[in-house]
Amino acid sequence: MPLVRLALMLVIALSPTVVQGAEPADYAGSYRLEDAAAAEAARDAAVEGVVALVPGLFRGLARGRLTRAATVTEFFHFQPEGQRITIASDQSSGWSTDLVGTEIEAETHNGQKFQFSRWMEDGKMNSRARTRKGARLSLFTLQSDGRRLTVTTTLENRLLPKPLVYRTQYIRDDEPVPDTP
Repeated sequence: MPLVRLALMLVIALSPTVVQGAEPADYAGSYRLEDAAAAEAARDAAVEGVVALVPGLFRGLARGRLTRAATVTEFFHFQPEGQRITIASDQSSGWSTDLVGTEIEAETHNGQKFQFSRWMEDGKMNSRARTRKGARLSLFTLQSDGRRLTVTTTLENRLLPKPLVYRTQYIRDDEPVPDTP
């Protein structure tokens, strides 16, 4: 019994924990994808979990579209300014918004309009983009060491039998931020 208790204490002690009460300033800096192959494998498994529920005739189409929509981002750069933040990535030059959850209208590089909002909740940063067809929610969770970031992405679409959810892991990068699109 003492060995079981010791093992449990070690698991708890060595498990990454979330920064309790993290503030926007705690996220400041750049984070790079820790393991691209693992991230893509996790995304692909999540896609297959949803595709398996789609009628057989549409599975190939669903798989292709979901894989394109469920992007694996190579890096994020957070630049907080009080209760406002700019988040840039290899897929975006950066959207600057208040962290109050109010939706604003934005436009993609190809002219598609969408509703966009960000907010902090329980030390985690939320970012949501929504169109009439569906939504993407990204939940940014900073680990207690301040060096690791977990991003949980949820894609919802009225045509999907269930939301697509996948996680990617990032590590703080002290290198300069690469140019963004």
